Amino acid sequence: MKKTVILTIFFSAALFSFAQDFELPNRNLYIEGSAEVSSHRTYFMDNFKMEASALGFNVVDNKADAGYTFKFDSQRYEGDFIVLITLTLNDGDVEIVNFGWPYSNLDEMYEYNQFVFFKAAVLIPGVNEDELRTMMAQERIDPRWRNKWVYLRVTFDYPIAFNILKKSDELIGGSGAYLGKFDKPDNIQHIDHKILPMPGATVGIEIQPLNFLRLEVNFQAHLGNTEDNMFLNLAAGAALKVPLKFFKSFDIVPYGAFLYPLTISPDYVKFPQFFVGGGVEVDVKMGKSGALVFDFNYMLPFPLTDTVVMKNPYTTAPNPPEIHFNRFDLGIKVGYKVGLFNRRSRK
Repeated sequence: MKKTVILTIFFSAALFSFAQDFELPNRNLYIEGSAEVSSHRTYFMDNFKMEASALGFNVVDNKADAGYTFKFDSQRYEGDFIVLITLTLNDGDVEIVNFGWPYSNLDEMYEYNQFVFFKAAVLIPGVNEDELRTMMAQERIDPRWRNKWVYLRVTFDYPIAFNILKKSDELIGGSGAYLGKFDKPDNIQHIDHKILPMPGATVGIEIQPLNFLRLEVNFQAHLGNTEDNMFLNLAAGAALKVPLKFFKSFDIVPYGAFLYPLTISPDYVKFPQFFVGGGVEVDVKMGKSGALVFDFNYMLPFPLTDTVVMKNPYTTAPNPPEIHFNRFDLGIKVGYKVGLFNRRSRK
């Protein structure tokens, strides 16, 4: 849609006559609005309040406490939308400025909300224009980094596998491997939990079909120790993510995850076929289309009753030949993602 601002600015003579003697606090601002589409009203109300606070205004709930009223009205316009802005001096109900800003969808307005608010607020007497311009330049962040159709990401991973020993009647005292007979062992070896770090990496592709939903598929490769040498654990994964876009420079992204191991260490006699879990990802804007990624996750075998069974590694206490553990993984990932193709979907 052609980005043409439809402006009709009216300066009242009363503005200048009140400017010197006006006693109500100019920084107290009342914001009200309406919209043909209810989600648009919520969007503009939240964003204009945020922009007002960021530029040093005190947004009040009572019109009588404010020197000025900032009013918006979102309407359908030539197949798209237009938001009409009015700034009114409350003392005498004098309209100071009135203009309209056309837009195609709410995603598009992320880039212009602050500028639209600024055009009205700069006309309030006593407000320092240079100060507002400086604050606007500092606060304004291009939002397109978080509104892409596709993201490619690479992370360095540090998951830790917690194999918690499962007490068994086959172990002496519930935790002892042995040599010889169970009731008269020649040697006993105490077995402890096995906590195994598995550094590695993940590469993934993420799509964002909706503003509040992302889907990712990925491939993971992690190193693991066996009794003889290092082993490469390979797995395919998927995640359903819900980005929370409350902040300008970073997103908080809770997600649910699924993992399918492709290789199994020779240390294991039995290993879960699937893992499920979730985590929280934090995306911090870096560059026009990318973000630093910090990921904290927790994974469990599925079904949850599944256990892992390891070979008994103790030659001096070879009984029983198999040892059972309960399993869960904790991990952290740090990396970078880059977005492709701007989303222009309607809301």
